[in-house]
Amino acid sequence: MLRQPWSGNPFPVTDTEWNALMAHVASQSLPAGPPATQSVAEDSTETFTDVDTAALLRRLIGQPVTTVAGRTNTILAVEPPNVLVATDRSPHGQPVPIAWIDQALRQLTTTGQIEIHPRSINYRSAFIGAVLLTIPGTRAAGSPPVIHLDRPAPADDPDGHGAFDGALDRNVVSAARGEQVELRRRLFGTRPEAPCALCGEVYPVGLLVAAHIKKRAACTDQERRDLGNIAMAAYLFGCDALYEQGYLTVDATGHIITATKPHADGVRQRLERLAGRRVPTHRSATAHYFAWHHDNAFKTVPHRHRDLRPA
Repeated sequence: MLRQPWSGNPFPVTDTEWNALMAHVASQSLPAGPPATQSVAEDSTETFTDVDTAALLRRLIGQPVTTVAGRTNTILAVEPPNVLVATDRSPHGQPVPIAWIDQALRQLTTTGQIEIHPRSINYRSAFIGAVLLTIPGTRAAGSPPVIHLDRPAPADDPDGHGAFDGALDRNVVSAARGEQVELRRRLFGTRPEAPCALCGEVYPVGLLVAAHIKKRAACTDQERRDLGNIAMAAYLFGCDALYEQGYLTVDATGHIITATKPHADGVRQRLERLAGRRVPTHRSATAHYFAWHHDNAFKTVPHRHRDLRPA
């Protein structure tokens, strides 16, 4: 069923059945992998240091990764032996065995290339390929696509100061967000400047993004079409990233609350300036989107900073 999904069980499975199947597959022993440092090619002395697969996946949590075909997958959580992956069809996520991704990484680093197809790297080949493409030096070509790993710097140039001889351009197929132009039109119109919904400062619209209040990957089709409520203007250099990565959120009263864990000085100072601020975009029609972000994307227990709220 998993090795040949196009000719497998024709009946849908329940979430419980699927999770049991994933756990069974992940428990199967895999062939012994290569040592930590592997040669990219037998006739080469160039090496590639093995990647900590779980650590790689954790760095990608919340960040959309794009498949070779241009579809978006989003890692929601890394819970060994699985990683939870959201797609348009499964916005709440489905488990994928980390062992599958680890096996594909080993093959890529050993041979320098890997075919992105279920017959080569298991059922979730598209997602696995999307993860591999986040590794520096990878590129995809052909049909079915093959991911290639460009050779790293030679031993006599360990700092990589020599000339780059790899391909400078990649041909990719991508899917554009069809509603993005209309979102920006509704938020900014023809104005050259506009305020950020989170910090309230006015910036050129080129430095503002139409940020989804609820992660787009987790939205239903109907929610994505709710253009009047699903997005807000956010400052690209700061507010957008802090909200997207869960350093701050908006509570049920419409005020910013921030994560309590220690941060680098620049992040901490920015959060202190934002904490307690009233977000005008929070209203009855958008409250459930903000609530989703609070419950699913916010990093830690909040520190409310009630005394910092503006009068």
